Amino acid sequence: MKKSDIKTIFGNIFLLAALLAAVPLAAQNFSAVGLHVLDEKKSEDQVTLTLKSSSGLTFGLRHDGTLSDAHLEKVSRFIQIVSDLKSIKPIKIEVTFFQKQLDFLLVPEFYRIGDLDVLPYLPAGLSFSSLDTLQYNFRLKVDNLFVRIKGDFSREDELNAKVVEAVKNPHAYIRKRDPEYFLSKLDSLQEQLDKQQKRTSELEQKNAAMLDVMEVMRRGIMTLDNEGFFSGFKEIPKAKVDFVVNLKRANPAINREQLEKKLKDQKMEISSKELTIILALFFNEFPK
Repeated sequence: MKKSDIKTIFGNIFLLAALLAAVPLAAQNFSAVGLHVLDEKKSEDQVTLTLKSSSGLTFGLRHDGTLSDAHLEKVSRFIQIVSDLKSIKPIKIEVTFFQKQLDFLLVPEFYRIGDLDVLPYLPAGLSFSSLDTLQYNFRLKVDNLFVRIKGDFSREDELNAKVVEAVKNPHAYIRKRDPEYFLSKLDSLQEQLDKQQKRTSELEQKNAAMLDVMEVMRRGIMTLDNEGFFSGFKEIPKAKVDFVVNLKRANPAINREQLEKKLKDQKMEISSKELTIILALFFNEFPK
């Protein structure tokens, strides 16, 4: 085979591939995805189709001529989802595909969740879009307040739960999903925490100051009370005071005799008067 013949064959293959890629949508195999073409209209910039699904739903499809088989499969899946809905009966379905964006508009004839009739709250139908996942994004009007319902569609009951929540308490629904609301809440909580920490710090400083004053007062009173006949005023050593106080706080039931024994075991000399003063000032215990 000559080189020129090989080039001709490869050239024809590439040409055929290009022609197949440019085949108009009307020639695609709609039946493969369960769709039947009822009508087709073309203009310079778009193709308008009326289609019917195997489940009996009729809907419109408008596209810019670049709709692929993969997009057509997404259309078929969406129509099947609508067919399976229990709470919604559609009166109109419009599908559009422009600039690689696949969108769906579902206008219900009937939308009831239990005892709740949703139609009075639904001003413009339900909007969906298909990217990596099927997403919904539409508005309800409740008490002159517009509430946006948006998210990834996975189950009918999850969508309906959002709708019921929004209708019953629209203000709470909006606040829960508003990033600014969460930021303001965080700022408010941080402000309260800062104030609380400041108050705690001030209280700790006041408590520390009071403890210092009480310590000075106690030591002053102990010094005044510990007056000897010949020696005058005598300060009780801090080590003895701390030892008695720590023992008593660790074991409030310990009595005077037990304290004196432990002091003796530690070879701490303390007079009966000094022990009386410590117990009186720190624990309000007086000799019987």
